[in-house]
Amino acid sequence: MDGLSKALDIVNPLASLRAVKVDYTPPPRPPVFCPGCPHTASFYELKVATAKSGVKPVFSGDIGCYSLGINNPFNEQDLLTDMGSSLGLGMGLYHGTNGRTMVISIIGDSTFFHAGLPALVNAVYNKTPMLILILDNRVTAMTGGQPNPTSMINIEDIAKAVGVDYVRTIDPFDVKNAQETMIEAMNVVRKGGVAVVVMKRGGCALEATRLFRGGYVTRYYVDPDACKACGICYNLVACPAIVPLENRKAWIDPNMCVGCSVCAQVCPYNAIKPEGNVRDWLKKWAEM
Repeated sequence: MDGLSKALDIVNPLASLRAVKVDYTPPPRPPVFCPGCPHTASFYELKVATAKSGVKPVFSGDIGCYSLGINNPFNEQDLLTDMGSSLGLGMGLYHGTNGRTMVISIIGDSTFFHAGLPALVNAVYNKTPMLILILDNRVTAMTGGQPNPTSMINIEDIAKAVGVDYVRTIDPFDVKNAQETMIEAMNVVRKGGVAVVVMKRGGCALEATRLFRGGYVTRYYVDPDACKACGICYNLVACPAIVPLENRKAWIDPNMCVGCSVCAQVCPYNAIKPEGNVRDWLKKWAEM
């Protein structure tokens, strides 16, 4: 401000103000996924699928929005290094442990096209059993929503073309099918195959709500009479729009919810309900 005042030859309006010291420490705010982020669903489903499969894999990750999977409650990034490294390091882990390690490599769609393709070819060429989870939200979300090749090139087609043994594309908002697909993929890896599962949603949650906030977005609410305070929605799904009340029952902030439907699918008591036509909203979202 001083520099601008001198350059414009005007009086600095802030010159007479004094800094005010406030004796206050803000509460800790760890980084979290955005409300409705498809990656939240993917990491929840991966956690459930590995538990049901009885495996304790090593998760090899890299840089992107999905790096937040290293935090609680997911803890699904044992390695978190440079962009595109998850596949190559995953192969190294497998061969370095003489095949004793189940490896799940996690990579984003933009990163896959940028640096993951050569490593995928190497995994097939070297017959490296591993599950490669590609999180596809159609944009380069972490750096501002730039477009990427997924708008023109199908990742599943590429994986099949290079000879991957098992390739599936699943919507992360289809919770049950996503879990079953991951379990099936891990069984392929156990038998020595390379598996690719593309977790594909029509777009980043921030982009979806920006484009369709005018009339499509459906929100969810909690029926307090049906909620049994089990905590699955806010402890395991961990969407920042869901918080526990003093009685431990869940409450969904209507200003944050973007209607992804994941919490409603995992609630064992059918206590989470939509305010509008969720099918139309999710269909519109998927068409981005």
